[in-house]
Amino acid sequence: MIAIISVPGGSRGVTVKHGNYISTYYNLSTLYVKKGDKVATKEVLGDINTDRFDGTTKLKFYLYRDSSRLNPEEWIYQL
Repeated sequence: MIAIISVPGGSRGVTVKHGNYISTYYNLSTLYVKKGDKVATKEVLGDINTDRFDGTTKLKFYLYRDSSRLNPEEWIYQL
């Protein structure tokens, strides 16, 4: 793990390093990990925040290889 990020408005984010890759998960309301933890594949990092005004629950996910931003749709398994 690299960092825990506080986002204005109360939600938080987690940034994880995987070799040359960095994944960032934003809009978390509760975290189950802390800075310095080693995380495993499929480990739950936290709960996604639900917007109190419109009721939507959305995770903001970013993926980088070194400093190049990647399209996460190409990496997410879809049923």
